[in-house]
Amino acid sequence: MASAGPRGPGNARIVTGETGRGRVAAGGAAQGAATHELPARATAGTIMNAPATPESVRHCVVAVAREGSRFLVIRRGPTVRAPGTICFPGGHVEPGESELDAVVRECREEISIVVAPRACVWRSLSKWGAALAWWTVDIVDASAPVPHPVEVAEILWLSAEEMLDDPTLLEGNRAFIEALARGRVRV
Repeated sequence: MASAGPRGPGNARIVTGETGRGRVAAGGAAQGAATHELPARATAGTIMNAPATPESVRHCVVAVAREGSRFLVIRRGPTVRAPGTICFPGGHVEPGESELDAVVRECREEISIVVAPRACVWRSLSKWGAALAWWTVDIVDASAPVPHPVEVAEILWLSAEEMLDDPTLLEGNRAFIEALARGRVRV
């Protein structure tokens, strides 16, 4: 996997910006706090079939990029839903767009990185009624990640433990990381 950007010496919270270092002002993904997991269970490489959902349900994707023990996450901007929370990048699927195309587009729009989707490993529903598809991705080009000026306040690399210890972790992301720790999800 390509390097996902500069790393500070011993610093777990890697944030890139105008010169590739420091914190950057900018806002987040459209995923919310999952209230429950859909009945189907995923394993790496398996695309699950979600139960039929009404037309009014918003379909979203979540990008799960991992480098060693750290995951690429963002802190949501101050003007988006759930401001200031930490979550994986992602957002809604446009009409006529595939989940694969949506996860690539959302990573490009939110943090200016190019990703290659590998597999849908989990599905959940947010407390806002969004059907979330959690996709593992490989980072193809992250030479200059740049946070979206409205949606993303920070770009971070955190371990699962660091995310679970952070009180600002978006609940739906907490449920995913807990499922990962219990072996219900493989990335």
